[in-house]
Amino acid sequence: FDSTCFGFGCNSYQGVDYGGMAAPTDEDSVPFNDFLAMLKDPSAREKIVKVDIYGGAGDRIYVTTSDSKKFRLGEGTPIEDDNGWSSYLWVVRICDNNKVPHTYHFRPGDKP
Repeated sequence: FDSTCFGFGCNSYQGVDYGGMAAPTDEDSVPFNDFLAMLKDPSAREKIVKVDIYGGAGDRIYVTTSDSKKFRLGEGTPIEDDNGWSSYLWVVRICDNNKVPHTYHFRPGDKP
């Protein structure tokens, strides 16, 4: 327990310096920073139709664009981490703040 951080994982072990997930090796993905850049660019933001979140801990997050392309968020995407500040709920908050519709898919067998 580190009293300066009130026990919330502020040290280097996946605390505030944690960079999110590594790029997945099982499929192509887009770095999280690229997704954030799309949200900041008004013309690119208009092309984002929805975000789909799969798994109870946001294990896989996909973005669908207006031209029916779908890509997985990869490197740097916040993941659920009990020992630090990282959580896929940051993606949900970013979607809410940018008025991007998002859907949760929690049932076993739900597939992207």
